[in-house]
Amino acid sequence: MDLLYREIAEKIRKKIAGGRYSVNSKLPSEADLSGELKVSRPTIKNAVRVLVNEGVLSCVPSVGSFILRKPGERIIIGYIAPDLSDPFHTDMISCVEKLTNEKGYGLTVAASGETVEEESRAVVRLVKNGAVGVLASRSLNIALEKSRFKIPLVWCGGIPADSENDRVTIDNKKGMLLLVEHLISLGVKKIGYVEAEKKSKFMSERGRELKNILADKIIKVRDEWFVCSDVSGEEGEHNLFERFLKNGLPEAIICYNDLTAAGIINAALENKISVPERLKITGFDNIGLSRFFKVPITTVNYKIAVIAEQALELLLKRISGSRENTVTAIIEPELIVRQSTKLLE
Repeated sequence: MDLLYREIAEKIRKKIAGGRYSVNSKLPSEADLSGELKVSRPTIKNAVRVLVNEGVLSCVPSVGSFILRKPGERIIIGYIAPDLSDPFHTDMISCVEKLTNEKGYGLTVAASGETVEEESRAVVRLVKNGAVGVLASRSLNIALEKSRFKIPLVWCGGIPADSENDRVTIDNKKGMLLLVEHLISLGVKKIGYVEAEKKSKFMSERGRELKNILADKIIKVRDEWFVCSDVSGEEGEHNLFERFLKNGLPEAIICYNDLTAAGIINAALENKISVPERLKITGFDNIGLSRFFKVPITTVNYKIAVIAEQALELLLKRISGSRENTVTAIIEPELIVRQSTKLLE
């Protein structure tokens, strides 16, 4: 009798493989399967657990089991982010692809764009491409889509505060503190902040944490030195730097990320302002390109490879049916000092 549930699992596999139960659809209820296959519900429950552990089914408590893929098909992981051309996501995808290849899994990626509609279409593409779980970085409405498609989701990088999904991210407060203490050690007393993110009209957690840290360090914060814009790219960063020129330059500018820092450095150099002698500039993330910009950037190491590995591990556990409580993994940041704040030998 102990092997009966395995026989039932095999029968369900064959029905899925033959198209009787289609991928992305809900499996018949335990009661219906019990009647159809003429076995007890506990036997059905054990058979379903076997298929969940294989990544064929996903079980949603109080809702039911959903078919993720046909038996024998390669497990495919999805990755979704607003802009796949962003070097941060390029680095993250590279790490995830390396990890999935090592495990024999496939990877499909999609850009979620700048509207809820674009994001919804992107999630549909991932599911149609066979994704049985999704790694997500910053989202407009993806938690809703996850609920709709019944596939596991893990946040890596930017995460919504109200999400009930597993998440792996960096300690932004600690990262900002490392940058501030580094600048203070160089004698800096006047610090500004720049954030230029598409469709982001409100200051991020990094910006808010920086304001609090400066207040704790009794460093005066001038509102005109904290600039936030939803226009990114070369034009956006040059416009932001113009605002600094009009209001008087601080001694240092901390940027939301490395790409913004590169833009601010270019704008400073075009205005004959030397970096780091006259103005010190930092980034955040330590993307692969950060050491190759015109002036190599002092930054905070986001440890993308570590985040990718831990996020994928959590996702695979969820795909296998883990019902553990929501996991939040906070990665310790690391200061990387380069020429944008300090002349190095």
